Amino acid sequence: MAGDPSQIETRVQIRDEADREGLPLTSDEAAELLLKHGPNTIVTEKRIAWYMILLQALFHPFNVLLIIIAISSLVADELSTTVIISVMILISTSLRFYQEWKSEGAVNMLLKLITKSVTVIRHSSVEAVPREMSIPSEELVPGDHVVLRPGELVPADGTILLSKVFFVSQSALTGEALPVGKYKDEGREETEEEVIQRKESDALRTKRLSKHRKMSTFQRFCRVVLGLKLSPESQLDQKGFEMKEDLACPDHVFMGTQVITGMATVKITRTGPNTLFGRMAEVLSKAQPVNNFQQGVKRLSWMFFLVTALMLPPVFLLQYLLVGASWKQAFIFSLSVAVGLTPEMLPMIVNATLAKGSVEMTRNLCIVKKLDAIINLGAIDVLCTDKTGTLTKSVVHLESHMSPYGLESYIPLQLGFLNSYFQSFLQNPLDSAITAFYDLMKESNRAGDTPSRKNIMILESTAFAKRFSRIDELPFDFTRRRISVLLADSATADEKIYLICKGAVEEMLSVCTKVVNTEIIGTTYTHKVAFPKETDVVPLNDELTELINVQYDSYTMRGQRLLGVAFKSMPSDTKAANAGDESDMIFVGFLCFVDPPKETIKSALVELQKRRIEIKVLTGDAPNICASVCEQIELPIKMVVTSEDLIAAERCGQLEELVERGTIFSKLTPLQKSLVVHTLKKNGHVVGFMGDGINDAPALKEADVGISVDNGVDICRESADVILLAKDLNVVSDGIIIGRKTYVNTIKYIAMAVSSNFGNVFSVLFASMWLPYEPMRSKHLLAQNLLYDFSQIGIPWDTVDDELLMVPHKWKTKSIIWFMVFMGPWSTVFDITTFCFMYFWYDIKDARDVRKVQLFQTTWFTVGLLTQTLIVHMIRTAKIPLFQSTASWILICSTAFVMGLGLALPYIPYVSDELEFYQPIPLPVYYFLVAVLFGYCVAANVAKFLYVTIFKEWF
Repeated sequence: MAGDPSQIETRVQIRDEADREGLPLTSDEAAELLLKHGPNTIVTEKRIAWYMILLQALFHPFNVLLIIIAISSLVADELSTTVIISVMILISTSLRFYQEWKSEGAVNMLLKLITKSVTVIRHSSVEAVPREMSIPSEELVPGDHVVLRPGELVPADGTILLSKVFFVSQSALTGEALPVGKYKDEGREETEEEVIQRKESDALRTKRLSKHRKMSTFQRFCRVVLGLKLSPESQLDQKGFEMKEDLACPDHVFMGTQVITGMATVKITRTGPNTLFGRMAEVLSKAQPVNNFQQGVKRLSWMFFLVTALMLPPVFLLQYLLVGASWKQAFIFSLSVAVGLTPEMLPMIVNATLAKGSVEMTRNLCIVKKLDAIINLGAIDVLCTDKTGTLTKSVVHLESHMSPYGLESYIPLQLGFLNSYFQSFLQNPLDSAITAFYDLMKESNRAGDTPSRKNIMILESTAFAKRFSRIDELPFDFTRRRISVLLADSATADEKIYLICKGAVEEMLSVCTKVVNTEIIGTTYTHKVAFPKETDVVPLNDELTELINVQYDSYTMRGQRLLGVAFKSMPSDTKAANAGDESDMIFVGFLCFVDPPKETIKSALVELQKRRIEIKVLTGDAPNICASVCEQIELPIKMVVTSEDLIAAERCGQLEELVERGTIFSKLTPLQKSLVVHTLKKNGHVVGFMGDGINDAPALKEADVGISVDNGVDICRESADVILLAKDLNVVSDGIIIGRKTYVNTIKYIAMAVSSNFGNVFSVLFASMWLPYEPMRSKHLLAQNLLYDFSQIGIPWDTVDDELLMVPHKWKTKSIIWFMVFMGPWSTVFDITTFCFMYFWYDIKDARDVRKVQLFQTTWFTVGLLTQTLIVHMIRTAKIPLFQSTASWILICSTAFVMGLGLALPYIPYVSDELEFYQPIPLPVYYFLVAVLFGYCVAANVAKFLYVTIFKEWF
């Protein structure tokens, strides 16, 4: 086969002209198109090697800081410091590596929905007669004619050429359980603009994928280590979002959907990564977007890194030049300061808090797959959810059986039952709903309820059906849009024959000339007399038709799905039925179907709104149906947005504004759901998404918190961060409270660490400039820091003020910096007071007086440890500790233990000698200590009041 690209392009262009005439491809042409378009396979991101993920976890900015300190400690022969820091690095790296090393199960589950072989119609040469042949699905090319049969998966995107009662389940893409009819739409042709845009989109994607595949291993390694994206484009590109193919378009079929019934010949238009399914797989294969909490921790780590890097040189120079220490002593002291400034237990405290939250959520029927999802769950201010199965029960119910005039009537119920009972070609969920309705009424009657006429009628439905025998059936087609059965009634002397029909209301009215009289509706007819007499019907005139349409519109506006029911008597010698018999029929009424809301949904929505969380509904269903459900559950609707509205807004740059105003987003494709979530995140929201269908998987992965259920499809459980053991928004609401509690307790530690360490920066700098000796030895700083960190191990179990649980808490690095700058220096004031007290009261001015220097160091160690530990209770709440807000008993015990230990350390044998403490400490020092602690409590509460007044928040 000639491989010259220019020749192939020419032949492909000629072939495209032939395709418009409906001719199948030849084998040679298919081979050329395969060279141009590539195999019909899903292209995904290559999985990152484990060692690259390990390096990415290791070279986290916080770890970089700890690694530098550990190496420096080793050089300075500070082995104890080296060991402690190394353990912290090991734990932090292991936890982060475990969270990143996730199986690509979502993509693997998605690829299971791709068929392995396909039946195509091809010529062996230009002159040969086309014939069916089976080929591997990866050899499928645009222009191929594919034959699809019941049970098969659609192998690529395409358009219908021929079909016969062809129904496809699109639940993989829309989430809706009802099959969708597909047929050739004679009135629709692809416009020239659509052809150009489709080809541009395909060319752009092919070029990008080619560029991605050419990326070398070294380039991938550098991108991973530096935290750059492996793909040069964003997760959702514009062309992939627009997707001109309308999922509701009757002549389009899509890869991954399943044939329910009928047969069709389909012309393939897109294959592999260019299909809608391929785009969805590509999104799922990408790395999880960095969420709000991960970004915040990384920024905080860089802040610690920069503060420490800026702090070390001046401390070293001050010790070396002013104090007169040797370069090694100055280096060890500055290294000790770095250790003192670094919250080594940050990863451990944070992960302990998250683990505590995870256990609590498990008790609350939530399984947490990713620990930091707990923080983000508490931070969400927008919760996006699908409709089916979350707001509703995900089961179609027969809600009512109405006359043409809106009154309850048994006639359409009975005739609809007969039609569903005897039709054999296509049993859809609406037929199942009718059957379930009968079964439910039977069970109700058996349970001892007082039998009503309806109960008796339904209880005898089987016997009623046995009166009839099927003669013939007219299956559904997309021109008639109705189903008819021809039945013989053996209960009548002359065995009357009836044609019973149900279908779309508009088409039903088009074949009816009569309608039942209002006077007999629901009063005269029982299960024994199912068919109105000729004297009980009236002509269907324009006035009655308008009245019926008004009733129809009123039901559909309430989100109900309606079927019309009609019948006619047939001649006694009728042996078969044809489409011409569906005329001059009697319209008897409607069957009304709904997917009812869950009973608990209203209380859950009230609770979520009370917690200041906005609910947005993202669905593939029709806008009126979704709006009706939202009205029933009393969800305020600001605006209903359709798929077309999203595309128009994106083109004119108003997408960000539109997603803010919308409450209901209807008729969305999977990637459009994902883009709505992406845009909300771009607007500054922390977004949760709840879904359990394949069509929800991209949005689950894009969200800050993806929420699925244990009985959801495998791909959703793989993509989600949180798995619910009960699909109930009340469980989500309880989980959000736990998440907020976890966030507050996490941020407590961070706030304490940054403010305390920032205050120590000024204290150390001031001491280095003024005192002619070390204010504390490096071993003192390390011991003080470890004891202070130990005092905070009770934080994960601490109580949280109720008002902090009422609002979402988004990680704000700027707020943490302001907190550090405002609250940190207050401790420096009391440190300086301690310096002055020891320097002047005890005349500790000479570095050569070793005993006095030891007294100074012991005193500042004790004062510093007690004030730092006391600050735990000051900062954990914006209220007055003990009086307005009390800590948990675990935190009280841990802080009391550390404060007691701090007072006792100078008197503990061996420890006192090892740390070179002064003993016994003079009594005036303890008086001074009490005064400092009291003054510090007062100052901290004043500072809290000023901070809340100025910044209008605490955490």
